[in-house]
Amino acid sequence: MIDAVKPKLEAVYRAIGARAPHARILVLGYPQLFPATRAEQACGALAAFRGEQNMVRRLGVRLNDTIRAAVAAVARSGVRIEYVPATARFAGHEVCGRKGAWMNGLVLSSAGFGIDPGSFHPNLLGQREGYAAIVDSALARG
Repeated sequence: MIDAVKPKLEAVYRAIGARAPHARILVLGYPQLFPATRAEQACGALAAFRGEQNMVRRLGVRLNDTIRAAVAAVARSGVRIEYVPATARFAGHEVCGRKGAWMNGLVLSSAGFGIDPGSFHPNLLGQREGYAAIVDSALARG
């Protein structure tokens, strides 16, 4: 299923490039949701995901590789686009990460009848110290 995303991403990136031919397009990768170590993965907030965390980490790498490949293909066609990885900046800041979580864990909806869409997305620190810092750094490089 991840492989099927690549041509769709390429189409979106080409469309953006066509509508904004002089723009510099940054495509940010995804951070890992779950920490790398068994000790961090054993945290109570991740109990429901025991045994699946490393698989999700591998799928995250594959998804980022797919996004990177789509960006590279479009860049070769002349669009000013670049892939900006997020994994290293967020390392240790996953849900239950040893450096403090920049990612929300599972959040139940305020009504209590389902999962909040903010689950497994960056929290305020993740937005500010993670993604905003990544974008600032990429823009500073020119």
